Amino acid sequence: MLMSRQKAEYESRVARGSGHCCSTTSSSVRSQRYRTGLEQRNRELQSEIKDMHWKLGQQRKQHSLVEMKMRNAERAKEDAERRNEMLQREMEEFFETFGEINKWK
Repeated sequence: MLMSRQKAEYESRVARGSGHCCSTTSSSVRSQRYRTGLEQRNRELQSEIKDMHWKLGQQRKQHSLVEMKMRNAERAKEDAERRNEMLQREMEEFFETFGEINKWK
């Protein structure tokens, strides 16, 4: 949007400047310099945008990796809790059985 507005301003300046008979050369040089400056700025901004897109992609990858690690940690925690519960039940069964064996002796 900004580039199209700047281009329109540039073209209107060039069109207005072409009607002057005496300052055509200096106006043309100024217009060329202005255009060159805009083109340089455009390249700089495009490079900056490209860099920002790359950084955004890296952040998205990192975010996905962190989410995956969190899901894995949650699953590992749930698995550990299930194993602990199962071990607790097995221990209770063992002591009940062991206790009954000792009663028979």
